[in-house]
Amino acid sequence: MATHAERAMAQLLDLGFDRLLTSGQAASAYAGRRLLAHLVEQAGKRLIVMAGGGIRPDNVAELVRDGGVRELHFSASRVVEIASGTG
Repeated sequence: MATHAERAMAQLLDLGFDRLLTSGQAASAYAGRRLLAHLVEQAGKRLIVMAGGGIRPDNVAELVRDGGVRELHFSASRVVEIASGTG
C-alpha cells in the first residue's frame, strides 16, 4: 500500500502504466470508493482505475456511481440471479 496515493498515482502515470487495480487503500473497494473516485479524477483518461476487493451484487452499483470506476475485478465465486430490466 502506498503511503501517499496521489504521489503514487503520479509515478504510475510518469512510468506509463495504463491500469491500476486497487481497493482504494481499504479492506474493500466499496469502503475505499472515495479515494477511488479521487484517483479516477487524477488519472483522467491516461490510466484506468480498476476497483477490486469485496465487490458484491449489493454494492456494485453504488461503487461504480460513487467511485467513478468503469472496470471491476471480482472473483465471481457464485451465481446470482438478477433482473435484466428488459421486457
